[in-house]
Amino acid sequence: MTSNKFVFVPARTGQAYWVMGDLFTYLVTGKESGGSSFTAEVRVGPGNGPPPHIHHREEEQFYILEGELTFQVGDLTLKASAGDFVYIPRGTIHAFKNGPRPAKLLSICSPAGIEQFFKEVGEPVEDRSAPPPPVTQETIAHFKAVESSGWKDHHETLPPPTKEGTSVSDQSVQ
Repeated sequence: MTSNKFVFVPARTGQAYWVMGDLFTYLVTGKESGGSSFTAEVRVGPGNGPPPHIHHREEEQFYILEGELTFQVGDLTLKASAGDFVYIPRGTIHAFKNGPRPAKLLSICSPAGIEQFFKEVGEPVEDRSAPPPPVTQETIAHFKAVESSGWKDHHETLPPPTKEGTSVSDQSVQ
């Protein structure tokens, strides 16, 4: 891998994948960052978002550019909207769900590597203006199969929580 490589990605040109109905546009991968980080713009459709999961190797950060998402981080529930930032340490159970309008966020994972997982579970985007492909039972089965094929040490999907979280809004979660 090459480190400290200058990267310029003009708008709407990064490598892109549909991942469970959301558009992931790669901005910096481990190849460009020397393995230190992966950065993507993620466009999340109304009502979309990942189920509870854990990143065992990566810290994950989100900067909300547009929209409002409800995050579940451990036992905490919080709403994040444009201008808000969320940092999730590795090993932390988390999930988020988008509100009624499309959302856009900057996602940063450190160290890099998880981008290969998203590439494997996703579908290459040919037309960024097209609607996302539907999330079918086959899409979900493919996601689970890829995750089980060696990615669980990076990304592990969990069953939904059984306990209601503590509601937290408009404050920093420490």
